[in-house]
Amino acid sequence: MIEFAYSLKNDPKKAFDEIRSKAENLDFRPNLAIVYLTEHLQKDAKVFKFDFDTLWCLLKGL
Repeated sequence: MIEFAYSLKNDPKKAFDEIRSKAENLDFRPNLAIVYLTEHLQKDAKVFKFDFDTLWCLLKGL
């Protein structure tokens, strides 16, 4: 099953809190997170640490 939880916030802590809140409301327990971070958030990627496997994909705007 695939579900999406996302945030449009620019502050890494606020974005993570929003995503974590959405993930907690899913009908199943995730075992993998794929996190896409824009260039602005790359320096704070460590904030996006879940209790399961996490893969970060860094994106750079054009």
